[in-house]
Amino acid sequence: MMMRVFFEQTGVYGKRLLCCGCMLLMGADVSAQVAPKVELENMGSEDFKIREQGYAGIKKWAYDNIQVSPEILYDTWRSLKDPEVKTRCYSVMKATVIQRKFGRGPGFVGVTMIDTDLPGAGAGGARIRAVRLTLIIPNTPAARAGLSVGDAILKIDHVDFNKAFADDGVNITATEIFIRYIKSKKPGDVITMQVMRAGKKLDFNITLMLRPNAPNVGRPQLWGGRKPLTRKQQGELFFAEWLKKMSR
Repeated sequence: MMMRVFFEQTGVYGKRLLCCGCMLLMGADVSAQVAPKVELENMGSEDFKIREQGYAGIKKWAYDNIQVSPEILYDTWRSLKDPEVKTRCYSVMKATVIQRKFGRGPGFVGVTMIDTDLPGAGAGGARIRAVRLTLIIPNTPAARAGLSVGDAILKIDHVDFNKAFADDGVNITATEIFIRYIKSKKPGDVITMQVMRAGKKLDFNITLMLRPNAPNVGRPQLWGGRKPLTRKQQGELFFAEWLKKMSR
């Protein structure tokens, strides 16, 4: 017999999950309807490794079922007694609420750049294409990784600026290749940049962040006399409102 799951609507958010009869359709996965019990128990283990495995399991379940997991985690969080498990459940709930609303967004390094050629650096003394960094924005992945103004980026991961082309086969600038590749990545992704600095090739591992939403990032911005909210601030405010409505 086919049964359905309904959300009782309260404003924008479903306040509670109402189950009309059986949750199971033939072939459907009922595990998405409740937080994984074993993982929750493991998060309270005295063994650090088991706790981390439990936390990783809860996060995977939550992101795999992001359309329903925040509401389920809310009820789970309210019922938990163990402070550590409760705190970790809260952090996953918050992260999934924000991601469901805003998405992860493209990756961000925190640099400005221009195209450049490095004379005599290629095979047989040929010039090679590179990206010259002209600005490193403070408190961004580029700054934290130790990149400097004047560094010449030769490669990003497997992408060689001398061999990369647009989808239509037309050659494009190294700067455009750089920008497209970074935007194809997500916050939290780790990339490797090969850099030419003072005649030496250096590799930098860089963990990308979410791009701030303000234009001309890194410079003071005013909008109606106030700075525009960053994506992080938007997420914090949205979650606070969501949590308030869930508690009603």
